[in-house]
Amino acid sequence: MIESRSLQQVITQCIGFIEKNDLYSYDHFDALTSPVLRFFSLKNRLLERIFIQINGKLPFNFRITGTKKLQHTKAISDMLMVYSILYGRSGSPQLLEKAKKMLELLVSKAQTNNNGIAWGLNFQYSTRFTTSTPATINLYSTVFAGFAILSLYESTGDASLKILIEKIRYSLEHELGYIQKSPQSLFFRYYPNEDDPIINVNALALWFFDKSNSLFKFKIFPDQLISGILNFILETQNEDGSWWYAITNNGRWVDGFHTGYVIESLINLSPELQNERTRKSIEKAFQYFINNFITRNNETCYFPRKIYPVDAQNSAQIIQTLSSYYNVYPEQADERMLNGLIQHTLDNLYNQKGYFYFRKMSNFTYKLPYFRWSQTPMILSLISAVKFQAS
Repeated sequence: MIESRSLQQVITQCIGFIEKNDLYSYDHFDALTSPVLRFFSLKNRLLERIFIQINGKLPFNFRITGTKKLQHTKAISDMLMVYSILYGRSGSPQLLEKAKKMLELLVSKAQTNNNGIAWGLNFQYSTRFTTSTPATINLYSTVFAGFAILSLYESTGDASLKILIEKIRYSLEHELGYIQKSPQSLFFRYYPNEDDPIINVNALALWFFDKSNSLFKFKIFPDQLISGILNFILETQNEDGSWWYAITNNGRWVDGFHTGYVIESLINLSPELQNERTRKSIEKAFQYFINNFITRNNETCYFPRKIYPVDAQNSAQIIQTLSSYYNVYPEQADERMLNGLIQHTLDNLYNQKGYFYFRKMSNFTYKLPYFRWSQTPMILSLISAVKFQAS
């Protein structure tokens, strides 16, 4: 068994590495922060995607084109969550001060108006689904910012944080908006004016809505939205227990960390949402998850039963999903599996200087530390594992 003390040392080293760099890092999707690549992309979506993919797949640091290190919104949210959780456990005034500084930084990165607040990627980005600028909000970044704010509330009881959650609700409803699939089912847009139904991020939104209402003991998010998203998640589950990334022809793939998002979201819903239909969905999904994304040797798989790439975010979410599941269902806990996954990740991706590599292939390793993608998700997953060990 990996001792929690050893994991705590890794967590401390990783936090120190982030603090040493003042949260600035590259990102594997950051090609268009380069003025050279932006110029040669000619504002063509296909060229933009090609540059992003080439830049992200090079196994070495190819930033001579002027790509910039940034303080990425998701990394800030994650570190606010890290400091809040650790403050809640220790009561350290220094950690509370760091959490407050992260909240201030997070709010400074937001897109705001009189009624709403939301977040997005703070760099230009193109995918098969959309094109976004630093001013474009998205559901994923905003929900994780919301989770971070809730973590601070859990640790401090600061009732003023409710105002931020209410502002998030306004932006999600009025700036992103949702699509009513049927009288009982709906999903929120990932980006403004993008109608592709993305399942995993809606599961995260569902958890965030439900958790906000539970913590503040107030219906910030209406029951109609919560039940509508829950029905959407349950009705889109595949027969084998998996979920597609999206219900579109170009979104029909399954991977470990997006599946983990859905499972972790469902198992953490409040008791009144844990009906028989939800429980059956969780059971089927979890069996699919451990059969397809964890090998018999306790190695993580990115795609079903495919070990490579060994990816930091994917490994982090698999560890976190297992830790969360075992915290809710301790009678099913398999410590050997969880410890094996952690050891496999440390052996393949951890650098003793205090950071996690981005990704390992069968014949080479991407050794760049990407805070948003690799570092902060790994810190949170190890904190979750330590919590399970303590319980």
